[in-house]
Amino acid sequence: MKAGDSVDIWVDENGYHAGPPLRTALDDAVAAGLSAWLMISAVTAVLLAGVWTVADRASAGRLQPSARSCRGIGPRAAPR
Repeated sequence: MKAGDSVDIWVDENGYHAGPPLRTALDDAVAAGLSAWLMISAVTAVLLAGVWTVADRASAGRLQPSARSCRGIGPRAAPR
């Protein structure tokens, strides 16, 4: 170091020397990004599960009448 160089120091509320902060802005940014990604992933999973359930119910509702009309057709059908 030379005379006139700047040096970062940390002090507490009373002006005494303190160590560097435990968390940095980068730590906070990474935590916020990870939290946002997890939240978006969870919401997407719930929405996809809901759409899947609705699609399955709609599909089952559409297939049910046609399944009734096909009774009596096939190898296990009762002879007429």
